[in-house]
Amino acid sequence: MSTLTLRIITAVILAGGFLAVLFFAPVIYAAAFLSLALLIAIVEWAGFVGWRPWPGRTIYALVAVAAMLVSWQQPELPLLPALIVAAVMWTLALVALLLWTRGIAKPVVMISGLLFLLPAWLTAERLILAGSDGPVLLFLLFWVVAAADIGAYFTGKALGKHKLLPRVSPGKSVEGLVGGLISAAIAACLGHYLLDWTLSQAAFLGVSVGMVSVVGDLTVSLFKRNAGLKDSGKILPGHGGVLDRIDGVIAALPLYTVLLWWFGKLPPLIAV
Repeated sequence: MSTLTLRIITAVILAGGFLAVLFFAPVIYAAAFLSLALLIAIVEWAGFVGWRPWPGRTIYALVAVAAMLVSWQQPELPLLPALIVAAVMWTLALVALLLWTRGIAKPVVMISGLLFLLPAWLTAERLILAGSDGPVLLFLLFWVVAAADIGAYFTGKALGKHKLLPRVSPGKSVEGLVGGLISAAIAACLGHYLLDWTLSQAAFLGVSVGMVSVVGDLTVSLFKRNAGLKDSGKILPGHGGVLDRIDGVIAALPLYTVLLWWFGKLPPLIAV
């Protein structure tokens, strides 16, 4: 079986399971599913530090779980501080992508993982628990990011000649980036009827989310390269780890939430 076939089979199973939980299971199960995915991603990130499963990764995961429990028990806490932390971190990540030439210190890797992943988890949980629009909002984000990823992959394979950031990810091309952004814009426009956006709003959201998702993908690639790893894990056949699949979503979540607020589509139950 080819790697592409294996990737497609895994992706179909994951997508089917995710949609089933998101739209047909009680909302608390969807929240638990997202929490588990983020926790696995956090454990995988601990591998970038070089820690073994015990005690390093276990303690790192327990710290994350403690933070998640505190946030879960304080639903009235505003989301804005988490969005600001995420905005700062992803801006620094973009700078690092452009300037990185040598190793990243382990304390920086350790702290970065928590500051990247925990705000994303909190934002996703607030969206999914925000009412009837929550599952649709989260689905649209995954839909747009997946379209950007797929469009970039096939466009890059067919047309890619100019490397995007070869020091970090040799396989990505400028042509793939353009193809991914076009695919993301089309996907957002196809999905705009679900929340009654204008086509211009949908296209802007698609391009913006698609662009930031690339930053997330490249940032995780940077940390993997720094750790000497090809994949973040091995749990998903043909894809690697959970973090390899949700890196774009993690980066896009804060911007996506801000755009929802800007377009007047943010559920009122979310305390910004």
